Amino acid sequence: MWYGPGMFRRFRHWLDTLRLRRAARHARRRPETSRVIVGSTGSGKSEGELADLARLAERRDYALVLLDGHGPLAFRAGGHWISRGHEARLVYEQLSATDRVLCWPMLTRSLSVSPSLRRIEDAQTRDEVTQSFLSYRNVASLTDRPWTKEWLEAAIDLCLSQPEPQPLPAILSAFHPGSPEYRRLLLNSDRHALVEKFRGLERLKRRNEVQYESVVGAARRLIEPVCDSEVVRLRSRPGPFDWSGALRDRRLIVFDGGGIRSTEVKRTLFLLVSVQVIHAVRRHFADRQQPLPVVVVLEEAGAMGLVTPFVLLALKELRKAGLAIHLITQSTLDFADPATFELLLSGTPWQAWYQSLAPADQEIGARALANATFDPLSVHFVRNRTVAAGSHRVETSSHGKSYDAHHRLLRVDRRAVTGHVTAYKNIAEPSYKSPQLHEQMYRTRLATLRIGERLVRERGGVRCERVRRLTELRGFDRLTRAGIARVRQAPIYLPPEQLPLAADPPVLLDAAQRLGAGGG
Repeated sequence: MWYGPGMFRRFRHWLDTLRLRRAARHARRRPETSRVIVGSTGSGKSEGELADLARLAERRDYALVLLDGHGPLAFRAGGHWISRGHEARLVYEQLSATDRVLCWPMLTRSLSVSPSLRRIEDAQTRDEVTQSFLSYRNVASLTDRPWTKEWLEAAIDLCLSQPEPQPLPAILSAFHPGSPEYRRLLLNSDRHALVEKFRGLERLKRRNEVQYESVVGAARRLIEPVCDSEVVRLRSRPGPFDWSGALRDRRLIVFDGGGIRSTEVKRTLFLLVSVQVIHAVRRHFADRQQPLPVVVVLEEAGAMGLVTPFVLLALKELRKAGLAIHLITQSTLDFADPATFELLLSGTPWQAWYQSLAPADQEIGARALANATFDPLSVHFVRNRTVAAGSHRVETSSHGKSYDAHHRLLRVDRRAVTGHVTAYKNIAEPSYKSPQLHEQMYRTRLATLRIGERLVRERGGVRCERVRRLTELRGFDRLTRAGIARVRQAPIYLPPEQLPLAADPPVLLDAAQRLGAGGG
């Protein structure tokens, strides 16, 4: 009986599933740790993360949130989850889709009964949303821009003070005095001091338009590209999707940004998703004193600016709450501040280094790996040297061979003219590794790793391993698209909200028409 390539591919796929389930059973007792994965383009880091995502899905005790700005990792991860029976857990959101979208309130208001606690939680939300807007400008803080900081936070506070959750574009309405949305925000706000502050801004605009623009223009331009985006408008509205419930149900949530070219929109939206996940994990741990196992995967975390202060704080604080973050980057140079990457290394006990072509990556990777494995008594190589062992009296036989008194064959010095010869012996001299030599060996190793090989640093040491690529079934792309289409028919996806049609502008009559109408 002849078996085609499809049969062998299904057999390998079945073997991969068994291997992943066995690894999941062994790792189920150990909590997942945060990770940093560094590797150049084409080094195989996405294949390694894809195998880890499939393994985590087989554990069934972790919720996964994958944020991929390019799209290939999200698409392939969704396909492998569907082919292994996890379609019911999958939530797949394509940012380029407009027919059915996932909606949730991006400005999360505090629901606490206590007014003081509500103010504290709203202030924390305001700071995190502000950091999300700052990231795409590579601005670490607004301490040197007091007006930008003051009015951006005031606009967010105005939206958080409303009785109902507001969509994200409502922040931009706070900088349009006289508009219907602006009047509604001021009318429904429960913070009178904040309302008076914006009333004073209205008077400034009527008095001096140029001065008004110099005060609030920078804050408005900071949020305008995101709040005016159709991608954000479609998703920033109340919907049936609940982040806390989805994470407790161990859902597999994927955000695919491959069809969107605007990096600013994708970056801000991914950071707002990270805020929702961090809030859900923190609230669950505070209410129940039990961890909520969640893994957040940030693809191209350095290039897209997804490592913000609240992400670094979550790495330090929420490990016991069950949160683990996988950060994937092509180069350490993608981080604007070198200290940011050092903080990531200190907060991630599991680090993987794939082939690195940039000398800066080789330097940082060699230091990180060599410091963990340096042994001052480790031998680099052994050099064999021959030295003289002393002079002996020999007797020459008829065959021309020389023997000592104990009949052991020795090397004979041909220059000897007397009855004495010189014996030699071999000495093995070890050469020990210096710290500089140890780092240089790792630099060379990082530059010459094969595709799919990685150096993994854990708490127990450093090891080298090779990633096993997962087998894809025949027609993988077609089956994945069909599965995603079925997933997106779930009730949590809403059709787009129709905007009200703009009224036709009134027709203005010229002077002759007005005179004719008056004369008639």
